[in-house]
Amino acid sequence: MTHGMNNSKNSRPDPKIVLLLLFVLVSGGILTWLQAKSANNNLRSTLLTGARIAAHSINIENILSLSGSGQDLAKPAYQRIKTQLALIRNANPQCRFLYLMGQQSDNTVFFFVDSLPVESSNYASPGMVYEEISTSYLQTFDSKKEAVVGPVTDRWGTLITALVPLVDSKTNTLIAVLGMDVDAANWNKQIIGRCWLSVSSMLFLMTVIIVLASRKQIKRARQESEDKLFVLLRSIGNGVIATEVENKIVMINRMAETLTGWRQEEAVGQSVQKVFSFINSETGKQIDHQLPQKALLNQEEVSETHGILTSRDGTEYQVATTATSIIDPDGNTTGMSFVFRDVSERKIAEGRTIRLNQLREDLLGMEKLEKQLTHITDAVIDIFNVDFCRIWIIKPSDLCHRGCPHATVTEGPHVCRERDRCLHLAASSGRYAGLDSKMHGRVPFGCYKIGMIASGDIKDFCTDDITNDPRVHNHEWARQLGLVSCAGIRLLSEKGTPLGVLALFSKRAIESSEIDFLTGLATNISQVVHMDKIKDEKLKLESQLQQSQKMEAIGTLAGGIAHDFNNILGAIIGYTEMARDDSPAKSSVAQDLDKVLEASERAADLVKQILSFSRQDETEYILLQPANVVNKAITLLLPTLPATIEITQDIDTETGLIFADPTQIHQILINLSANACHAMEETGGTLDISLKELDLSRDSITYESHFDSGSFIQLSVSDSGPGMTQEVRNKIFDPYFTTKGVGKGTGMGLSIVHGIIKNYGGFITLSSDPGKGTTFHIFIPVIDKEVLPNLEAIKLIPVGKEKILFIDDEEILADMGKNMLERLGYHVTVRKSSLEALETFRNQHDQFDIVITDQTMPGMTGVDLAKRMLQIRPDIPIILCSGYSSVISEDKAKSMGIREFAMKPLSKKDISQLIRKVLDKTR
Repeated sequence: MTHGMNNSKNSRPDPKIVLLLLFVLVSGGILTWLQAKSANNNLRSTLLTGARIAAHSINIENILSLSGSGQDLAKPAYQRIKTQLALIRNANPQCRFLYLMGQQSDNTVFFFVDSLPVESSNYASPGMVYEEISTSYLQTFDSKKEAVVGPVTDRWGTLITALVPLVDSKTNTLIAVLGMDVDAANWNKQIIGRCWLSVSSMLFLMTVIIVLASRKQIKRARQESEDKLFVLLRSIGNGVIATEVENKIVMINRMAETLTGWRQEEAVGQSVQKVFSFINSETGKQIDHQLPQKALLNQEEVSETHGILTSRDGTEYQVATTATSIIDPDGNTTGMSFVFRDVSERKIAEGRTIRLNQLREDLLGMEKLEKQLTHITDAVIDIFNVDFCRIWIIKPSDLCHRGCPHATVTEGPHVCRERDRCLHLAASSGRYAGLDSKMHGRVPFGCYKIGMIASGDIKDFCTDDITNDPRVHNHEWARQLGLVSCAGIRLLSEKGTPLGVLALFSKRAIESSEIDFLTGLATNISQVVHMDKIKDEKLKLESQLQQSQKMEAIGTLAGGIAHDFNNILGAIIGYTEMARDDSPAKSSVAQDLDKVLEASERAADLVKQILSFSRQDETEYILLQPANVVNKAITLLLPTLPATIEITQDIDTETGLIFADPTQIHQILINLSANACHAMEETGGTLDISLKELDLSRDSITYESHFDSGSFIQLSVSDSGPGMTQEVRNKIFDPYFTTKGVGKGTGMGLSIVHGIIKNYGGFITLSSDPGKGTTFHIFIPVIDKEVLPNLEAIKLIPVGKEKILFIDDEEILADMGKNMLERLGYHVTVRKSSLEALETFRNQHDQFDIVITDQTMPGMTGVDLAKRMLQIRPDIPIILCSGYSSVISEDKAKSMGIREFAMKPLSKKDISQLIRKVLDKTR
């Protein structure tokens, strides 16, 4: 391959050799300059790629929450960005500084976040002005374009900097600029190292030329020269293969042995095509080993070629290679040299970046969260070549009482303590996607590996020894699947709230560079989950608004009906009471009239229920112990149950007190129990009633966004019937909706229950699936823990002798009122028109002790009439009565000077007690 060199002191160098060496030196210098230029460009591209990846992983919203001052140090957003930058900087040993800069209105540049620790002498605190900033830096702020600038010298040394602007895509506003710095000295060393390829090639050629031109050199000198060259080429960091003119290999260095899988002694004498199996990435064809020779002979530029090198064992490497011809002093080609280096890691990183960017674009076109998450897990399997990938999302618990295997754990470190939230398996892809779905479909928050990652008890989880890692719960499971490594990354909202976990499992070790990519992907997953949560809450609010509008519409209708019905009931009750007073005690007539009164009272209660549904009732609530009412209702319910239905009860008699109407609580329980019995009418089953007190956190009642956390009474009614479909569940509280046959229900029961519970400041939930029964949970806020007040003694019907002006436009009610009040001893003047009543009062205002007026009358309402009367005589006591009104309430009436406000119908006892209350207080 080489020849000895004449070492005679008197011998002169051959001019041809000198010229050839000069040619090689000049050519080598040119190639070295080109290589240095290419290396500089490649380094700048690599630096910019790293800075771009770092910039894409940063959430702009976190930066927007910073002020660029020392106050940022206490903000979670600052700490998240700082931690993320520090991880990226530590993962890149060439990176010296990584930071975010902002620009003030006066064009002053300051530091937002520095990845260095605070104790570092090079640390730049938030708000610190970058006084030495160069013009090339400022151009990035003005143009919003990426750039690699330098070398630039400032107080921290001489640096090469990659600058990537972070721009709000919606407003095209520059938020910040990310800077990634490398030391200029190390930068130059890398360029020199990469230029060594050309230098070594030049030295190699010069050495070969000299050796070939010095064939008269003694054998020992030739051998020493060859040995030195061989050692040099064997030790350089790039792969080198040298061939003879027939393309038979004469030398292969250590790196080439590693990449090709051929040892030196095996490769020598083999064709270069056999050992160096290289496919050009652009053409898809094997390299033409004659091309470099032709290129040099034609004095064409030889460029670096990228392609795939297939090793002897089938392993593929992404390599960059330069092939050159070896020419002797006479211009004859004596062989070829191939110098190549492994760029697989860089190519993989670039490929992953491209595919992850494409993944982010794909997610924008998908609406359903399930489809988005499955697409992500599928992509992770493909991009990172792992065995399987899973995503868990934190949601409210839904199986605690219906078969969740974790809920039965009663001791040990994995007892499920947080029953208001758990991790739901939302997506799973890969070789074992469907494996053990029952156990891993739900994972308790804070338990096992996944739950502890979600809660933050385990941070930055990654292991390459999954079968022995103490943090992993089931080693046998991993051993059976042949798993080697596992990585779990926490999903967090912008405010740091845990949203779930991204986890992947592999039969190979997971590299730290892959974790960096996955951390950035986890940020995108968190954004997807958070946006879906916002969308879901929006839909729930819209549904609540629609339900509210339905209830308001039907409430208005119900209120109008109640007004007329109350007037009719008022007349019925009034005349019946008077007829009852005129009937002999214990006579059949008296007993019949008692039945009429009883029916009228039931009708009045029905009207109250309708007004409760419409939220127009003026029910006077009391503090009560719900267990007492519930137990009485169950006692009344038991005899009505068919033999095929069994009732079970779990009533806590020591719960807190609620502010409610006992009749309405009784009505709620009877209504829900009747519906449950109807559901089990054909098949029979179990009716389960329970009452308990529990504390609800804000997180556990996210489905009722307008409620605050606190203590609630939970009244539950469950049946083992056929359950409901989603369509029925969506309409179950709608007015007039019923699944019962004609004549078996009006469809108003659950609507009224819903209205009552809302009036109590509580809410109602429904859990039902076809074939799994139905459960209603009623939640009413606890008011107090005090002892119930004693019931007031029943008062007798009071009488009087005062003068009353009684006004009602309904003739039957006006006559009935006059008759009833005169029987109580009062002197009554009746007017059936508000205008006529005003005229009477204006002329005889001193003749009346009290005024009782209806609210809804033609010409002038009761409120307007009261205002006019109070202008004439401010001290006149007035009682306002109404069957229904959407414009007046007791508080509003009293604020106008009206003494009392009463809802129709009023019994003789009610009106007599109200009159005495007003008149006695006036005295």
